[in-house]
Amino acid sequence: MIHIDHSLLTNPPPPPPEPASPILASHLLELEEKQRKRFVGNGRGERLSTGCREVDEVLGGGGGVERGVVLGISAPVEGKEGSLLSLNLLASALLPNLVPLTNSTSNHFSPPKTKATVIDTTGSFPLALLASVLKSRLLEAQSLSVQNSIKTGNHAVQNPISRDDASGTESEKDEVDDQVQRCLEMVAISRVFDIEGLWEVIGEVDHVLSASPDHGLVDEMVVEQDIGDDEPEPEILDSEEDLTPPSSIPPPISKVQEEEASEDEGTEMIIVDNMTHIVNELFARKEKSYAHNILTLLSQTIHTLTKTQNILTILHNTTNSSTTPYPPNPHPPGQTQHTQSLYGKIPYSIFPSSSQKPALGQIFAQFPDIHLFLHALPRGRRDAGILYGAVEGGDDIFDFDGGSDDSEGGVKYVTVIEVLKDEAAILGEDAAGLGGEVGRKQFGYREQKWTAGLR
Repeated sequence: MIHIDHSLLTNPPPPPPEPASPILASHLLELEEKQRKRFVGNGRGERLSTGCREVDEVLGGGGGVERGVVLGISAPVEGKEGSLLSLNLLASALLPNLVPLTNSTSNHFSPPKTKATVIDTTGSFPLALLASVLKSRLLEAQSLSVQNSIKTGNHAVQNPISRDDASGTESEKDEVDDQVQRCLEMVAISRVFDIEGLWEVIGEVDHVLSASPDHGLVDEMVVEQDIGDDEPEPEILDSEEDLTPPSSIPPPISKVQEEEASEDEGTEMIIVDNMTHIVNELFARKEKSYAHNILTLLSQTIHTLTKTQNILTILHNTTNSSTTPYPPNPHPPGQTQHTQSLYGKIPYSIFPSSSQKPALGQIFAQFPDIHLFLHALPRGRRDAGILYGAVEGGDDIFDFDGGSDDSEGGVKYVTVIEVLKDEAAILGEDAAGLGGEVGRKQFGYREQKWTAGLR
């Protein structure tokens, strides 16, 4: 038998890996607070406004919705309230990214980068409504700029463009239209038909964000291993050297391209409109247990992507008619422990007279960190009396005599926006800004808060 001297081998076996060191909770909290600062700066805040002061107060003390959460919106299909809410959040993310089209040092055109991904499951995403919301927000910003200039004594300002385009020069109108067009170029719309298509689009967004120069919390937790200088290189045979193509030198990157790559932080928002269609389609062709497992994995994937990249994910859901009123006791006697625990997880409205409830029940309730429920209620006592036949008179809850009478029997309605679920953590400046309320309840402080507006 031939004896082999292993000491003469050119590639000795690698040393055993070192044991992993534990990560302190304080370090993880520091990384998460640092991650909350992503997309912040250059006119962009940690929260995105809904375009309505009252709704912003309910969601975060006037600032709106924080980044890094999954926001669920359950609203009737026939109304536009849910779409307007998400489109205004989208406008709040797009407008601060408006930059000059050309660089001052060159003639290089800088096309807008993709800042939002819309996953359309119905083929009816309201693109015209988005353009209208963007134009309205731009005109409002111009009007506020003029008012602030007048208050500070700087009267050398241009007249704002009126909403009905009755005034304003053609150049000003063209400028607003150009800004709307540039905002629309930042939105990528993907049409999907099933849960597999949704998985594919989310995977593409995750891949693009992970390949960006600043891709967040995950890389901070990776421990890099140093490789010694005396590490032997693998031996290359002569035949392999002959087949190896010559190394190609990449073209030099211009300074403008480097600046664009550093400024492009990736997608800031994902909107799924809506979840109801693809979930119903999944249960129609798959076994029930398999469909539940797939949706659980999808929920975990969406949460991981949202948290690690500090993006805002909006999931739309529809509503169903509620044939039975909400029970006053969430755990009535006679139920088993499993039924009671499941029953307690389903979010219910604080208004027992609501005729609507979120669709999909607990299936959708597992997805959002913050779940908003939009539904219609009678505006005042007189309207409730006409609707339910219990009261014949009374005052409206709003000191407003006008309104549209296009509803049934002359009943006027208001749109109620209430928070059914709040599992978003409060960190950093958010905790300091809420004062004593945070000291009493840091988790779920928004639950059961609500506001209403005229329809």
